[in-house]
Amino acid sequence: MKKAFSSIVILAAPILAAVLLLSSCGLRKPHFLELGAGYSYDALTGVYVRYPSDLSYGPNELFELNGRKPKYLTYDTVTVDLPVRLGNAGSYSYRIEKTEIAYAVVDGTPVLARAVDYQPRFSYAAMKGEPKTVMIWSNDRNAYFVNLADGTAHKVFEDGRIAEYEALEQYARYPLIWARIVEADFGAGYIAFISNRNNMATAPQKNELFVLDLNTGEEKLVFPLERREFIALDTSGGNARVICLEEEASVNYAVNDGDPMPVVSRLYAYSLDGGKPELLLELTLGQTAGSACAPGYFYYTSGRSVFLFDYRTKGVTEIKLTEAFVEIKGLKLSGDGKYMAYLRVYSDPNDIIETNVGITAVGSGKSSYPYTYGEDGYAFDFMEWGADSVLVVNFADPGAANKYISRFVLADF
Repeated sequence: MKKAFSSIVILAAPILAAVLLLSSCGLRKPHFLELGAGYSYDALTGVYVRYPSDLSYGPNELFELNGRKPKYLTYDTVTVDLPVRLGNAGSYSYRIEKTEIAYAVVDGTPVLARAVDYQPRFSYAAMKGEPKTVMIWSNDRNAYFVNLADGTAHKVFEDGRIAEYEALEQYARYPLIWARIVEADFGAGYIAFISNRNNMATAPQKNELFVLDLNTGEEKLVFPLERREFIALDTSGGNARVICLEEEASVNYAVNDGDPMPVVSRLYAYSLDGGKPELLLELTLGQTAGSACAPGYFYYTSGRSVFLFDYRTKGVTEIKLTEAFVEIKGLKLSGDGKYMAYLRVYSDPNDIIETNVGITAVGSGKSSYPYTYGEDGYAFDFMEWGADSVLVVNFADPGAANKYISRFVLADF
């Protein structure tokens, strides 16, 4: 079954506010656009994708920004029969789930709408310039390659041992993970995933990180996850490697009796070709590890400064913030590298912990804090950068399921 929605019809979709909204006192609001739904950004195609907030696909699923106005896209749908493995009260079986996928092809690359409420939610990965094939996954045991042209699907992972998994799962104290995908680089042909499949019967609490090479079909165990955190899959430079953060208590710093031992964090690169892992960065006492913030970048903080570490060149950029903070969370670097957005946790003059959304220019350190964690009865949900230094900030209504607003802010300072 196929559907096509006209962009002319879609322009009548509900919009809570329009371009250059003004507050009641005449001051410009920080956002130039507000929509009555949540939106994420697909960097491969430059398309904004609506959250699944309705029972069926609507006319406002996908759009591009045309200046400061949304240009909604037409899309097709294809129904795919997915053979899903299920577990229920000790009984395990396959069930065919009919999943309707809505998609558009932009410059030869597909972009998918989020699954609607009545369907299984899924994530997906596409490859630039490959219009027909995508990979989608819904949980720890089901991942598929899907042909959008004819709706056929086949499993990504060989699951010949899945019966062993299922026999043990109903008795396990820890969740059994066949393949929890943490990153997929479809273009380079690598999928990083977490699993305890090798430890199901003996130590199911021990998860390990694997990489599936789609070019050869080989699954490689990279490292156990004990005291390690997966950061990124780096396929630049022709040498695929996994970036991870390792933490351990340090005996090199004196502590008072009863105080916890200081933790030292180190960033390593594990080459998929084997060999000794490469130490990229060691954080000393007083430096706090963050996470990946853009392809090739990891952030950490110290004092009033944020540090952007390029783990490909080992270069470090320090940005001194003018406002104090207790913690910087969820930092994301814009695609052009000019701005960073983050949640700033701070203590107000009454020693009450507050959180707001911060935007800082990397070059100058100039900052803006356009929103608090709660705005107009909504609570912050998540944010990410679009193209041309546009930040999308999403808020959820805590009193209503799947009710969101999204605000589009132009970082132009």
